[in-house]
Amino acid sequence: MNTYRFQLWQGRIRQALQPAPGATLSPLRAVMGSLVLLSLFVLLLPIALVLLVVQLTLFLLASIGLLFRGSRPHRYTQPGPGPRREKVINPGVGR
Repeated sequence: MNTYRFQLWQGRIRQALQPAPGATLSPLRAVMGSLVLLSLFVLLLPIALVLLVVQLTLFLLASIGLLFRGSRPHRYTQPGPGPRREKVINPGVGR
């Protein structure tokens, strides 16, 4: 990278990270913000864990269902009464 551009970029980042003159955060606001974030975390964490458990349970049930469903052959029943007939897919092949 060009050294001049790197220094220019670095200077702009330092300038952007500098606090504005006269901008201070009161301790009360800092504590209130921390409490709000903590309460959101405490409220959302159990909801996320419940959703994760539900998702994993459904995944487990589906995999067990597929395991048992795949262990026996599937029967194809044609609709309607009468004896079962073989379906001809390509009648012209093999004559």
